[in-house]
Amino acid sequence: MKRDYAKTSGTRGWILALLLTVAWAALPQKSYAISWLTWYAQDYAIRYASSKGTLTDVQEARAQAINDALYYSEATAFPLSAIGQTFIDGSFAPYETDTPGQVLNLAFEYINPANGATVSDPLVAEVVYEAITNPADPTDWVVIGQSTDSTSDFAISWQSSGFEPIIEAIPYDSSGAPIVISGVDGDNSAVGLDGVLYLPESSQTSLLLGLGIVGLLGLRRCAGGAGLRP
Repeated sequence: MKRDYAKTSGTRGWILALLLTVAWAALPQKSYAISWLTWYAQDYAIRYASSKGTLTDVQEARAQAINDALYYSEATAFPLSAIGQTFIDGSFAPYETDTPGQVLNLAFEYINPANGATVSDPLVAEVVYEAITNPADPTDWVVIGQSTDSTSDFAISWQSSGFEPIIEAIPYDSSGAPIVISGVDGDNSAVGLDGVLYLPESSQTSLLLGLGIVGLLGLRRCAGGAGLRP
């Protein structure tokens, strides 16, 4: 399996240390932002803590919204005009459901991190989708599908499994090489990422959208200034 598209680490201690982000994410954010690899690691840390009962539904949703906003802000400030994004049923919110095992419609597009608008750069020939479904192992990526149909934004359907899967979409060019958009710390921002949160109906859309929009607007205001990282 190709995994040369981004820097990776199999160190369990590295991931567990990032569980500290759970406590950090509950605090007001100012001018801190993150790379792609940290974005993924914190996504995983949030789900790991949720699987252990450390986070309530509200805390998990808030931490996820903040983590996404920080990554988009860093990409905007870097600056990057295009990053890869996994879409789940037409959204990158992340997707929330109270039905584990639901069939999800996945797609890949590039977006402008400053405003979420889709953009056309660079050219993609194939997208491979992988998922983490086991919150006990941050390196257990499993291929769940692939598509060469650019007219459908490389759409596939997948029946979700495991605990709150994280789904990445890896774009390849016509020669079979992974597409690279070099971002913060050398991480590959062409790779799309999104995830599923299993939330009761009462904890879903209004909470995530409210937190996501408020966080995103505040952090994008920070992006106009100098230096988002400490």
